[in-house]
Amino acid sequence: MNQFREKRVQRQTFVNSISTGVVTGVIVPTIFFFVTYLTKYAEIPFKEYIDIAMEKGAMVYLLSISAFPNLIIFFLANQYNKNLFQQGLVRISIVWIVVIFALKGYFWMTL
Repeated sequence: MNQFREKRVQRQTFVNSISTGVVTGVIVPTIFFFVTYLTKYAEIPFKEYIDIAMEKGAMVYLLSISAFPNLIIFFLANQYNKNLFQQGLVRISIVWIVVIFALKGYFWMTL
């Protein structure tokens, strides 16, 4: 009985960790970005899709939309009191925000 309890505690600790939040915060927006590409622009090569998005300044908006699922995951983690997971998610979301603002500044400077 004690062995099963230890495994359950280990699983809960893994789910409620900063590193799991960071990894989730990277993987989910990346998947969302690829799903967006596959659903709307699958007929053109991925490299060309990236080049067109960079030329038109749409990359900022694509990354912003891709980061949106992190907000939903954050609220779910809040509902289940996964505070360490939330910390990891917030940390990687701040990195996403910095990248988005850097790209926005780059596009603003090139106008």
